Amino acid sequence: MKKAHLNGKVNMEDDGRHFIELPLESKADGKVGELKRWLYGMRPAARAWEDDYSKNLEEIDMKRGCAAPTTFWCAGTGVRCVVHGDDFTFTGKGQELKRIRENMEKWYEIKVRAVLGDEAGDDKKITLLGRTLNWEKDKITIVAGEKHAKRIMEDTGIEEDSNGLACPCVRDWVEKDEEEKLGPEEASAYRQTAARANFIALDR
Repeated sequence: MKKAHLNGKVNMEDDGRHFIELPLESKADGKVGELKRWLYGMRPAARAWEDDYSKNLEEIDMKRGCAAPTTFWCAGTGVRCVVHGDDFTFTGKGQELKRIRENMEKWYEIKVRAVLGDEAGDDKKITLLGRTLNWEKDKITIVAGEKHAKRIMEDTGIEEDSNGLACPCVRDWVEKDEEEKLGPEEASAYRQTAARANFIALDR
């Protein structure tokens, strides 16, 4: 999707009316603009975007997941979908995926990055959300991205030939009031490393 969060409509009943200051070049002194759609970066934009694409997908018989509301499935066609922000990944038969594409083009401005498959002209490889998917003769392989792993190693001082941990750590217990708190920069670096580790954990 080329313009994801710009498509989320303001729901007047739930969100009320919202106004913004107009840019100087509009030459609308003393006037404000009323939002019909949320602007990118506004907190409700992501929620409104999710509501918008969910409504459209449900109208073509895609059922929304209960445990993961950004997943969809059509019982009649077997088409499945996973959404991550503005990236939509579908699996299904070629004709059904063509129908999905036609509908998506009616709703939004889209760019199809690849169509993996066996047929002539189908793609055999794509990098998606940092992972490389390879379409092979009898299977699909997923290769985890190395970028985040290398960054974690750099940030923690781990080398390629570093030994793994052979036994559980033993924590030096410290009284609560004696604990040293991380400074703002250290805390930010720690959160970044933890987020990277969480992201790649699924593949490792």
